Amino acid sequence: MISRVFPILAISIFCCMLGSGIVVPLLPLYAESLEASGLWLGLIFAAFPLSRTLATPVFGRLSDRKGRKLFISIGLLTYAIISFGFIYTNTVSQLVLMRFLHGLAGALILPVAQAYVGDISPPGEEGKWMGYANAAFLADSVLAH
Repeated sequence: MISRVFPILAISIFCCMLGSGIVVPLLPLYAESLEASGLWLGLIFAAFPLSRTLATPVFGRLSDRKGRKLFISIGLLTYAIISFGFIYTNTVSQLVLMRFLHGLAGALILPVAQAYVGDISPPGEEGKWMGYANAAFLADSVLAH
């Protein structure tokens, strides 16, 4: 089962990380065009990890009860929609909100996909498959930075 499902999970993890990593170099320029101060720039960068930190345990627990596929699917759809939302931000506060929502969507994908990898890994191979999942997690660094 893992050989059939894992590539989809790895792509989901990679897309989520690439989506968050690719905007980071552009955020200061975008924020500057919106006349953001240093404090606002800090809030823009803090909103994503803050929302992901708060939501990850909640979504992880809910996915334990309701199933992993639903959360990953909703997360990927939400992540894509929110990514387009950046285009329509006109104020710094809207940009902070978009980053916060982006973090929430990321919390629907990453921890749930990693838990799913753990669920479907053959006994005794959990570390190997989690290592592959972490490779997908870190692969965005090659492209985005």
